[in-house]
Amino acid sequence: MSKVSERRTYRGDNAAVREALLRAGDEAGLKVSAATSDSAVVMGESFQLLSFSWPAKVTALLSGEGANTTVDYTVSNFGFGPLQANKVKSVLAKVTSALSSLEA
Repeated sequence: MSKVSERRTYRGDNAAVREALLRAGDEAGLKVSAATSDSAVVMGESFQLLSFSWPAKVTALLSGEGANTTVDYTVSNFGFGPLQANKVKSVLAKVTSALSSLEA
């Protein structure tokens, strides 16, 4: 299993960051599979028949710290090796780049 984890801090409360995260996931082509209140979001890619890489799953755990929110990202997929690792890293980059304007 290929997996990458990262922690980022954003300006704004949990609800605002969660909404921005859902928009970023939508723009990246990810479908929300579970959104639990303001504390967790799970998104994933659709399976594509002719793809060389497995679909990635993004788990984002949100925790508020006053006016800032910390998001712990974990992105993973089933396979291993350089193709799968690059896929996981690129999905994380898509999601975090869309939220770069909120970074504290």
